Amino acid sequence: MGSKRPEPPPEGMEPAGIVSPPPPRRRNTDAEHVGNLVILVGRLIQQVRKHDDSNDVVEKAMGYLRRTDLTPSILRGCEERLGLRS
Repeated sequence: MGSKRPEPPPEGMEPAGIVSPPPPRRRNTDAEHVGNLVILVGRLIQQVRKHDDSNDVVEKAMGYLRRTDLTPSILRGCEERLGLRS
């Protein structure tokens, strides 16, 4: 009558206390890799500008990003997904 049920093991733990393997990681698409790279290059440009405003490599890198429409933006792609831009 007074028998108590054992508590279930914590999530991700098997009854013997062995941790189950993590779920497989989703691989980034090429577009996600490019987006991450553009953001990192943008941050690098900002840091170099702080220390050497006359650096011509900074201007060339930013010019390339602008010409290829890859300017770093956290909002990149939002307009397309929301149908605001074709």
